[in-house]
Order: sequence, then structure tokens, then C-alpha cells
Amino acid sequence: MEIEIILRENVKPSSPTPLHLRTFKFSLLDRIIPSYFYPVVLYFLPDSAASSDATGFLSQRTLVLKKSLSLILTRFYPFAGIIGDSFSVDCNDGAVPFVVAKVKGQLSDFLRNPDLDLVQNFLPNELSWTPPGTTPGIF
Repeated sequence: MEIEIILRENVKPSSPTPLHLRTFKFSLLDRIIPSYFYPVVLYFLPDSAASSDATGFLSQRTLVLKKSLSLILTRFYPFAGIIGDSFSVDCNDGAVPFVVAKVKGQLSDFLRNPDLDLVQNFLPNELSWTPPGTTPGIF
């Protein structure tokens, strides 16, 4: 399967975090349970109407997803912040990575015979752990 990155950018919240919510303090439970990060990869199959105009369909869907992500980051403001210390998140309205890729191949073929090495190509390279305070949206 050939993967082509079409768009790689950062998406910011649609509105700034109110001043009284700028510091999100971790609960005791947050501090004692190990941190895990689960990357999310969304797959979309074009419908029959979109197949005639794949580029327009892709750009329209991309705009909807970026707008939705921007809106949801306003509601879940810690995801657009950075870990300031081991006790809190600085909700600084940072951005989260947003990547659009096009794959030559069929999703059904991949699902019938999954290749775990291939899955890594769909994830951002910067997902490895970094010290607190340097990576937005990773807790």
C-alpha cells in the first residue's frame, strides 16, 4: 500500500480558554495511574457521489473534521495544553496535530490481512514519550 500525506498541520481551539480555566490540576487518581496515549486514526470510505469528485469530497470532509476538532478542543481545553509539571496542565490553547493521507489500496484488503508495520505509517512520528511540558495534548 502506498501512503501519500496530503495535509499536515496543527489545529487550535476555536476560542481561547477562559483565564480561570488556564491551569488544569490533576486529581490524585490522575497522578498515581500511569499515563497512556492512544492515537486515533479515522478511516473514511468515499460514497458513490463522492467518487466522481474525490478531491472536492476530500477537501470538504477535511474542513468539517478540522472545524469539529477546533470546536471540541474548546470544550476539552486540557487536550490543547502542555503538561507544566507533574501536577497540572497549562491550558495554553496550543495546537494538536492533524494529518490527512491518501492510500492506494482497499481498506477491506487491509482489514482482512492487517500488517502492523503498515499501521505505524498512519501515526505521527512524534508519538514517542517526551518530558512533561514539551508535547501538547499528551497526558
